[in-house]
Amino acid sequence: RTIRTWVTIGLLVQVAAPWRTLSFAVTNAVTQSGDTIFIAVGLYEENPAIPSDRMLSLHGGYDAASWERESGGWSVVRAGAPAADVLTCAARSGTFSGLVLTGGRCGLAVPTIPSALGSGFYQVDRCIVSNNASHGVYVNSWRSALRLRNA
Repeated sequence: RTIRTWVTIGLLVQVAAPWRTLSFAVTNAVTQSGDTIFIAVGLYEENPAIPSDRMLSLHGGYDAASWERESGGWSVVRAGAPAADVLTCAARSGTFSGLVLTGGRCGLAVPTIPSALGSGFYQVDRCIVSNNASHGVYVNSWRSALRLRNA
């Protein structure tokens, strides 16, 4: 299992070394916001949390050798702590695709966004959110928008 980040600064793309856990990739994204994290096909048993100072895109389903998206490949994030949310996004925006979020209290949780951060926008594309105890996707902010596509 490996995770690779691509950071786009203008037209320049920088590639960071692959990492082993999604939580480490989220915590060590090269910039504070705007990074894209590509996740290899496989099982990740953890509860990653995106902090409020980062706006990240997480895209799963990639082949670890070629870093091309596998047809039908999924990156499964199963809660390492089942009583907690599988993935938490405290940032005011986030994009998620090619992920299976399972085995926690909630698949994707967005806590209340502080008014100082403004409104939020979250996009969930081609994800499977299942077998969670409470909610699939939970956005706890009246100033936020959620778009689900093929989810």
